[in-house]
Amino acid sequence: MIQENIIFKVRTKDHKMGIVILNPKLGNYKYTSPPDLNFEKGERIEFMCPICCEYLSGKESNKDLVDIILVDEFKHESHVFFSSLAGEHTILKTEARV
Repeated sequence: MIQENIIFKVRTKDHKMGIVILNPKLGNYKYTSPPDLNFEKGERIEFMCPICCEYLSGKESNKDLVDIILVDEFKHESHVFFSSLAGEHTILKTEARV
């Protein structure tokens, strides 16, 4: 996170790469990206960690979902899934039991 935003490295279907900045609030679908990084509605965007470049697709559940781990102020972990399809507003949160 940088200044309360989540930063991802992304790759489009035509292999353009760039950075996407998302608001961490569930249900807020606004994002910021470079002007030359355009997404077609329904296009699957590959999301990666901007540091280690690990792909963040929901491998076990659904390749069209991005899977990230949210750690709250009480150190509880939750998986947050969101759609990797441009223009699709799907989000799920599941609590991990420790």
